[in-house]
Amino acid sequence: MGEEECLDILEYAKHYTNLGLGVIPVLYREKKPLVSWQEYQRRKATESELRKWFANSLARNIAVVCGEVSGNLVVLDFDSPEGYRRFFGDTAELERQTAVVKTSRGLHVWLRTTETIRSFVIPDLSVDVIAEAKFVLVPPSIHPSGHPYQFVSGLRTPIIVGDFLQAMKKRCQGLGARIPSLESAPPAQKTGRTRCFGVRGGRKMAEQNKLRIIDAMVGHWIPGRRNHLTMYLLGLFLKRRIAQEDARDIISRICDLASDEEKPQRLAQVAYHYRKDPRVWPYMKGMSGLRELLC
Repeated sequence: MGEEECLDILEYAKHYTNLGLGVIPVLYREKKPLVSWQEYQRRKATESELRKWFANSLARNIAVVCGEVSGNLVVLDFDSPEGYRRFFGDTAELERQTAVVKTSRGLHVWLRTTETIRSFVIPDLSVDVIAEAKFVLVPPSIHPSGHPYQFVSGLRTPIIVGDFLQAMKKRCQGLGARIPSLESAPPAQKTGRTRCFGVRGGRKMAEQNKLRIIDAMVGHWIPGRRNHLTMYLLGLFLKRRIAQEDARDIISRICDLASDEEKPQRLAQVAYHYRKDPRVWPYMKGMSGLRELLC
């Protein structure tokens, strides 16, 4: 697991929160929440709540809430390593791109979608798709069997998958699997108006300031850092109320200069972060995250 082995459970909780994930406390070596967790399907815990739950000597498990509150987090739950490898084929690249967790018997793969979906099951492939209104245990939790949850290649930002349901359907068809549950799992209905913050307005950035940022970032835009650099740059832009079109332009030009083959994912991150409620912007890492990576 690398450096994550040195983190205590409160530090894990903070790391998950910094990645835009909602967390809740769970009974040690169990899967029973220690709070009425429906509230945390709609909002993330505050720092004081995290400290109350995790900053003491009592043993705790920790869970991440899937769905919209965690940026449309979806977890693919495979019963066995064989099922995981069958579904993805060569898993090495996947494990470099997103978080993969060893569970008691199988593996969890963390993804983000561009739409909110409901959970469903693909019986032929022995995989559960865990999404809205569900949660999963995460490291450093201990399964009731005594098996620890562990990251395969470290804690990583979940990659964004566009048109997730169609991608799942295509993968299942390629593997000869029936997908009856997928057909009956339409996108979750949202109540009230759909909010979309930061699309219009915002502070325009002068071209010379854009170039200064681009020049500073290109040399550091290397595999293993790109996801985090994108996330921290966007945190900085949002805190400073920079217009979305300028944020997109900067990220796009950095990707072009750095020959980043995952440019579409970076631009998807721009759209995702600018849809966040402005009330969460102050809690996002910006300059502090960039300093951690670059200094």
